[in-house]
Amino acid sequence: MKIKYISFDFWNTLFEGTGPDHNLRENERLKLIKSHLNDRGYNVNKSKLISVFKDTWKYFVKIWENEHRTLTTNEILTYLFNKLDVNPEIDTDSLIKKISGLLLKYPPSLTEDIIHDLIPRLSKKYKLFIISDTALTSGKYLRKLLKSKNLLKYFDGFSFSDEIGRSKPHRKMFSNVLSDINEARHLIHIGDIGRTDILGAKKINAKSIRYKCYNDEPLKNCEADFIMSSWENFPEILNKIKKY
Repeated sequence: MKIKYISFDFWNTLFEGTGPDHNLRENERLKLIKSHLNDRGYNVNKSKLISVFKDTWKYFVKIWENEHRTLTTNEILTYLFNKLDVNPEIDTDSLIKKISGLLLKYPPSLTEDIIHDLIPRLSKKYKLFIISDTALTSGKYLRKLLKSKNLLKYFDGFSFSDEIGRSKPHRKMFSNVLSDINEARHLIHIGDIGRTDILGAKKINAKSIRYKCYNDEPLKNCEADFIMSSWENFPEILNKIKKY
């Protein structure tokens, strides 16, 4: 197989999406939301806010799974405010900016340190893309994080669901970075979720690698071409795919 393109999921593939940094950001988000509402005359109980936040996330996942799109940060907050009986037209721009900024204040770690060296090396031979679904942090701020890690310059294209209007496995997430979707036969996509990353790659006839370091969910009917437990194994898998 001739490989021209390599695409990566963002969370739990290139960057950790769980762990201490995630928990810090989550707690700070709740504080920011509570403070924002208190300043506007809404005295929201903390336990109720946590409960409604969990319900909002369930709604997010329902839309994500069934409609193949992700809610924007504004849509998430609007749903949350409605559940809290807060005026849905309450100003959210300043709150969104503060919530988004938490990514840079409490930045997630790369899943493995080897990525610092691997991405620059790969960029010399292949076009590299990031194809990722987003939630409370938009693609705009994910780019800022990549830039802070000196990695942004190595990528040739991005598909973030909040910008595309669709989420994986929808083919638009892949066609956005490929000039011709038929070029997908020369693409390898690496991600951690079966129903999004792996199924999306299979639908467009791309090769798929499931990165299992952070996610052990069963793949069901969308088996990846390869399973990778560490980025140390990627060069070996790459060579195997080349021999197809």
